[in-house]
Amino acid sequence: MRRLVGRPRPRPARPRPRLRAGVLHLVRAAPGDDLRRRRTARRTRRPARLPHADRRRRLADRRTHPLLRHHRRLAARPQDFPDFAGHVRRIQALGLSYLLWHAIPFAGDRSAAAKRLEGHTLTHLPLLETFLLDPRSATVRAHQVERLAAAVEQHGVDGLKVDFVDTFAREPAPGVAPDTVPGAASPEADCATVAEGVQKLLAELDARLRATRPDVLVEHRQDYTGPGLWPYATMVRAADCPHSAVENRVRTADLRLTAGPLAVHADPLTWHPQESPEQIAVLLQSVLFATAQVSVDLAAQDADQLTALAFWLSVMKEHRDLLQRSELRPHRPELAYPVIEARDGARLAFGRYAPLPLWARGEWELLLVANADQDTLVRIEFDRAPGTVDLLVQDCLGGTVARAQTPVGGTELSVRVPTGGLLTLRR
Repeated sequence: MRRLVGRPRPRPARPRPRLRAGVLHLVRAAPGDDLRRRRTARRTRRPARLPHADRRRRLADRRTHPLLRHHRRLAARPQDFPDFAGHVRRIQALGLSYLLWHAIPFAGDRSAAAKRLEGHTLTHLPLLETFLLDPRSATVRAHQVERLAAAVEQHGVDGLKVDFVDTFAREPAPGVAPDTVPGAASPEADCATVAEGVQKLLAELDARLRATRPDVLVEHRQDYTGPGLWPYATMVRAADCPHSAVENRVRTADLRLTAGPLAVHADPLTWHPQESPEQIAVLLQSVLFATAQVSVDLAAQDADQLTALAFWLSVMKEHRDLLQRSELRPHRPELAYPVIEARDGARLAFGRYAPLPLWARGEWELLLVANADQDTLVRIEFDRAPGTVDLLVQDCLGGTVARAQTPVGGTELSVRVPTGGLLTLRR
């Protein structure tokens, strides 16, 4: 699918971002960029997003992040966390779950694990300054399981984000069998393929974690979402797509169709400090059928920004079963899903992302329309006249724009719904 790139605007001055646990990069956009996808390599000084298939090459080409260079010696620094377990308990007391991030395939060049596991690696990644471990080695699996499980057993965290699992896959040399591992391999490999080793590693980690915490939370990321990995995770997250409402919508919809029993999480949402409430609402509407993740400083938001955020999170919570656990029908994939439909019995919900009519088929008692498009005239077609309906139109802040009992004697209904707003029909 071709990307339409708009003309870049002047870049605003960027204040130094606050460091956030588990966030590798924080890119700030100008107001309005979330809807119009006007991020370019010139403006952000980062290459444009590559196709999904090029992820490994993109990973290898980017500048090394210190977390990878030192990975496998990650520990809470006493000067920052003199009582890390106590810190975790205080976060949990707020009603939140605490997950720690781990890049499971790597042993950074400057870590003690790199020396301890020497000879049990698949290759060295010089640009990332890290070794790629061989999961077929029992020594590697025992080491990784011990380190990752310690976060749950010693510090009481609720789970782990297990990242970069897909990086274990290495392309064989030309003419070599597909299952053959290129380069070096551990002398104690106890299975033929790396895929089998990964399965053993994740199974051993899962058994260890559930022995301590049966309800452990484990997040995987888009790219490694096949059925063989479902038993070892509880949720899966969309791959990175910062400031792109369209890409976040497409990725979460794709995951809803392929993630089986796993909960689907969106890529964390960020926006410019001066972003309008309407566009914040549109960002949330773009991930309406997944679990939204918000990565902004809430204390820096103004009253309207917080109101828009609170309103749409409340909609997601109130209608969670309909939006996230029901039958999902993303329409027109070749157009990046301009309409997404969810149905749970007599309850029906639409995400409207383009000026297209909606078709409400069959019987319904509740119909929701989230309008994320600039066109405010929402048109709905029915296969039979719905009769009198209770109509409620709300703006992006949740304020009432219109409320009425409306007779609908025909099979079409047109209603003005503000951008970022919500239409609710009840019978």
